[in-house]
Amino acid sequence: MNDKLVSVIIPVYNVEKYLSVCLDSIINQTYKNLEILCVNDASSDHSLTVLQKYADRDKRIKVLNNICNKGLAASRNTALKAAKGDYVIFLDSDDWLDLSTIETCVQKIEYTQADFVGFGLIQYIEELNENKKPENLTSEELILRQPINAYTFARVGVTACTKFFCRSFLVNHQIKFPDGRLFEDNPFSWICCVCAQKITLIPNCFYHYRKRKGSITMSAQRNEFSRHLDLIEVLQYFYDYLKQHSYLEVQQQNFSICVDSLMTTALRNVVPLSQHSEFIRYFQRRAAEWDWEPLKWSLTYDLVHKGQIGSWYIYRWVKSIRKRIAKLGGGTIH
Repeated sequence: MNDKLVSVIIPVYNVEKYLSVCLDSIINQTYKNLEILCVNDASSDHSLTVLQKYADRDKRIKVLNNICNKGLAASRNTALKAAKGDYVIFLDSDDWLDLSTIETCVQKIEYTQADFVGFGLIQYIEELNENKKPENLTSEELILRQPINAYTFARVGVTACTKFFCRSFLVNHQIKFPDGRLFEDNPFSWICCVCAQKITLIPNCFYHYRKRKGSITMSAQRNEFSRHLDLIEVLQYFYDYLKQHSYLEVQQQNFSICVDSLMTTALRNVVPLSQHSEFIRYFQRRAAEWDWEPLKWSLTYDLVHKGQIGSWYIYRWVKSIRKRIAKLGGGTIH
């Protein structure tokens, strides 16, 4: 089994405090045949020094340098282009993996002949110094095949780092991240679901996600609203991929599912209420150019056909009032 080379891709930006934990979790994997591609994204701290020390001790580590800060998506793409492994796994430089992750994933992907393997994560809250409840993708091993649907997207999730890929699958389908965009995992994972003939999900929670302030983003170079618009731009990226690769006709409903899911998340959890109107107008301009039909009675259906959010806002308002009443009364109102 150790004859298959695994490429581990780690973008690095100003994480000198956390980088050793990340790298130790890789160099000490039970599976040894690795190439570890670390992309220094123009770090201004001592991250590069840490990388060079590790590279001097472990020849499997290769350090790639961006001349200027390009962001997570572009850094991953740079390493993906340089990768030579049979398999690929992504890891963010402030996170870490269980030591048996790669060995287990190689075994599963070889045995099931899947295009990629998905696994769960455990979120570590740095400020509280505690782990949240593990987020399993499945309670038991699960095989997913075409045709895909909403269930597939819900099961697989959008986190790129909780997936183990055949590199040939990514190369043959020309799958990469949208350069210069935030929320880059969404279209990448959606496209992987669309293209994969077989997906294996396992119950293990191998990935340890560190929730902290100052993670890898291009936030210093862009204002808040322009970053929020990336939520729409990654939908455009997904649409363009489907159209260019002749998937759009058969995947139109799945595209609509992804649009509605991301827009609902954006307006509920990401975009401030004060920016909703401008954000919605931008979405409507983009959506008018798409050859698609929103899901009936969805948020995006209201936006496209009625020009407003309508009942969705009313639902949110009623729900917030009920929460306040329940809090004051010490009970729960459904």
